[in-house]
Amino acid sequence: MVIEESPAGRVLIIDNNEDNLAVLSRILKREGYNVTIAPGGVSGLEQIYATNPDLVLADITAGGLNGFQLTQRLKTDPKISFTPIILITTDVADKLRGLEAGADDVLVKPIQHLEVIARARSLIRLKRSTDALLAAAEEKAQHYQETERRAEELSMLHETALAVGSQLTLAELLNLITARSCQLLKAQAAFLYLCYEDEQKLTIMAEYNIPPASSFIGRTLNYGEGAAGLVAITNKPFRINNYAEWSGRAQNYQNDIDVTALLNVPLFTGGRVIGVLGIMDDHTKRTFNDNDVRLLNLLAPQAAIAISNALLYEQVMQERDRIEAVLNSVTDGILMLDSSFRVVLCNPRFSELMLLEQEQVLDQPIEVVANMLGEAFESEPRFSAELVGHILRDLRRKPDGYIQRKITIDDPKRRYVDWAIVPVRDGAARIIGWLNVFHDTTQQRELEQLRDDFISMLVHDLRSPLTSIIGGIELVSSLMEESEAVDENSERQREFMEQVSRNCYNLLELINALLEVSRLEAGRMPLDLEVINLEELITGSISQIIITAHEKQLSINVDVPEQPIHIRVDSEKLRRVIVNLLSNAIRFSPAGTDIEITAQVEEVIRRRGTTTALDPNVLRRGSTAFLRDQSKAAEAGGGQLKALLVSIRDQGPGIPPTQLERIFDKFTQLPTVAKNRSGTGLGLALCKLVVETHGGRIWAESVQGEGSTFYFSIPCVLDSAS
Repeated sequence: MVIEESPAGRVLIIDNNEDNLAVLSRILKREGYNVTIAPGGVSGLEQIYATNPDLVLADITAGGLNGFQLTQRLKTDPKISFTPIILITTDVADKLRGLEAGADDVLVKPIQHLEVIARARSLIRLKRSTDALLAAAEEKAQHYQETERRAEELSMLHETALAVGSQLTLAELLNLITARSCQLLKAQAAFLYLCYEDEQKLTIMAEYNIPPASSFIGRTLNYGEGAAGLVAITNKPFRINNYAEWSGRAQNYQNDIDVTALLNVPLFTGGRVIGVLGIMDDHTKRTFNDNDVRLLNLLAPQAAIAISNALLYEQVMQERDRIEAVLNSVTDGILMLDSSFRVVLCNPRFSELMLLEQEQVLDQPIEVVANMLGEAFESEPRFSAELVGHILRDLRRKPDGYIQRKITIDDPKRRYVDWAIVPVRDGAARIIGWLNVFHDTTQQRELEQLRDDFISMLVHDLRSPLTSIIGGIELVSSLMEESEAVDENSERQREFMEQVSRNCYNLLELINALLEVSRLEAGRMPLDLEVINLEELITGSISQIIITAHEKQLSINVDVPEQPIHIRVDSEKLRRVIVNLLSNAIRFSPAGTDIEITAQVEEVIRRRGTTTALDPNVLRRGSTAFLRDQSKAAEAGGGQLKALLVSIRDQGPGIPPTQLERIFDKFTQLPTVAKNRSGTGLGLALCKLVVETHGGRIWAESVQGEGSTFYFSIPCVLDSAS
């Protein structure tokens, strides 16, 4: 029914008397009211429900329902109780009864026209005011309900965010997200896929309220396949309320007729989809609407961030476990420092080797750890904050450097530990920490000592009989020279004796070299210092090998200062160093090339090369004593403490970079040389020991195919005569 609105209002007249209906209709229509009529109380009540009039005029004697009954029905029904009603009667006594029944007014016939209009106007105005108030109240109630619902949703979202944000275990987090999504949307069940971009696949990793017999766990989809695959490639929510009849179902879900209403949203973070969150319900009981999509989209970003963090945490934990497994299996002690030199990691081997538990050193400054080590055992040098302070200053000054210290520990058995410190850098080459490696060399040192003791014993045991053999050979040779017999046999005998004599002298030279190395290592060969002219030292050394150089057509070029320089050194040992280096240069130089030897005086020694691994404590004490004696000699004699730098360059095949440090170790020869052994492997070791006993350094620089240059730099006293 279409109701015509009237500015004055809509009035329903209920009366079974046609004359009364006509009169009242005429009066009200003249005033502009929209009038409808009903012949009885029953039909009038139906029209009230249908048209919701602004005013009802009802005769008490109306058929079906009389005026009193109609009023009671009207006022007891909340839907129409605010509709005003005026009863019309011929008996004054009915007025009180009508008001008691709930009528808004009772008019007694004969009715005055003006009174009817006035009462109608007043009640309609009241009705419209009441309608406006009711509409406002209803609107406010709806707003309040909406606000309350939103507050409940936000509260649940907040609780969910706190819950998922505090959960780092991936499996528990995924189960929590599916459960909370169901609670948020009051849905029946939920599931969660994780995306694997490398394989372009999605796998269900969690579900909620799905019976074990129907479990989806482990099911996979390709990107673009099914509802979840579609969400993964479009990064948009997907909603369907009749999934069982949807033609796009994945092959894996063709038989899942229980799934009807479905809503999937992407879990997007870091510029990519990492998963798909889905909820399900029975479409006969509930379908998903725009508000459900909005709510799940509010939950999805928080869930995606939490999952991303949990995946990262899981990767970090796996990496940590791998690192711990490696650190626990290595035989070296590991102590990791952060950029502020506090301990952040310590492996069990460190605790075993350095006698401090992990709990004692973690998060402690390295200075504190050094003091604890100094209290735990005696060592040389002694661990202390002062020792570490010197090391830290070196690290800050040269952060790219590599620092190594050799520690001797007495606890109570003597142990030897190599302590190395190297920087740890991030992907941008920034230093983020320092790795300390403690390598126990005790067994290695013991084996070396056994080897050296055996060699020393062998050398001493061989030298005496070898000397006797050489004496016997020389005696036989002299007797053969005195013999007058000159025949073929006697010549062969002389050649044989010369060959035997040569080999015996080579063997004696090897034995003497071993003895010298052994004595230098043990500090039992003091330096015999004397003043010598620098040029004489160089030329005297060259004279010992010049014949060998000429045999290979080699030229030896000398570059020394023109001004006479007198230095105070052990000339014999230093000459031995120069001869050894020149002999090596001759051995490896191609015929017809040049060898250059230069010598110059500098202000300080070059800090190149590395400290030898052979009895460093003995050598350190020896070189320190030498420097002290040199300083005293300089002060007493009026000389100057300077440094002598000598270099010898050849044009040979060069030395591989990996061998540059090893060539100064005992018995070490280059692979190419070892195939045709012509040396003892002791020459460079002897050179290193002599130079370091002088308080200096020796090193080599080489470019393969272009030759090598050997340097040594030692402190020396320039004699006042210079």
